[in-house]
Amino acid sequence: MSFDTAVPERLKQTQEWFASILASPIDVENNISPVSPRGLPIEVEASEYIESSRTLAPHQRMELYSRQYWWRLLSVLQEDFPLIVRLFGYTDFNQKIAIPYLLKYPPRSWTLAMLGDRMVKWIEEDYRQSDQELIKNAAQIDWAFNMSFTTSSHPPINEELMKDTEVFFEKKLSLQPHVVLFELPYDLFTCRRDFLEHDPDFWLERDFPALPKGKTHHFILFRTLYNDIKWEEISHAEYYLLNCFQKGASLDQICHLLEKEQSDLARDASKKFHLWLQKWVATQLLTQHDHTS
Repeated sequence: MSFDTAVPERLKQTQEWFASILASPIDVENNISPVSPRGLPIEVEASEYIESSRTLAPHQRMELYSRQYWWRLLSVLQEDFPLIVRLFGYTDFNQKIAIPYLLKYPPRSWTLAMLGDRMVKWIEEDYRQSDQELIKNAAQIDWAFNMSFTTSSHPPINEELMKDTEVFFEKKLSLQPHVVLFELPYDLFTCRRDFLEHDPDFWLERDFPALPKGKTHHFILFRTLYNDIKWEEISHAEYYLLNCFQKGASLDQICHLLEKEQSDLARDASKKFHLWLQKWVATQLLTQHDHTS
């Protein structure tokens, strides 16, 4: 880490110490760690850097900063991942998910909007419980709700582009950045909706909503024209076509692909392609691929 060479050495040491204490998590009772990162009692070490106030000792004054720092970060993650919070409860979410995540991936921006952008990555790397797949899928859905609301949009397909049919069919199209597709072994979206009807404490002593397996489900999540976040369960065929557009494809390419395929999926997609295309254009889910490149 680089420093301004004009900064006094003592100030630099104090700043480094202050940051090291903040980076050490508070415990379940919201208390600062009794031992500093250097291995010294915090009551002793804090007095080297902070003066007492009329009512608080140096380590107690530092504890106030530490609490506010961690409470703020934890509250942001709780808001960003409401389904995971309900699966764990506030305390276990903080101790088993949020704090370990923040220790490995601390904030890297002045804005906290992206604080949880590496949560799925952390679950893949460090969460090793038997329900890892469920927690990962829950994190992906929770984060998709956040990102779909805040991410930018590109100019949608318009009537002017569609006037010349030949040109339009050759244009490479993509999905808007706020559109997210999911293929899941259970209906986690309906389960999430049911979970969010009650606060996390409600579920501590109650059975979770049913999550039957045995069928693959496909979903689309997107931002509407009114800036609401909407999700729908869609057919495998519609998911297949949308996935083609997500990778970037022209209508000609998709039509040739459907003609070449001899599966029930392709036949179903061929029958309804024109209806779905009208819907996607009307809801402005499609954009020219060169806008997203």
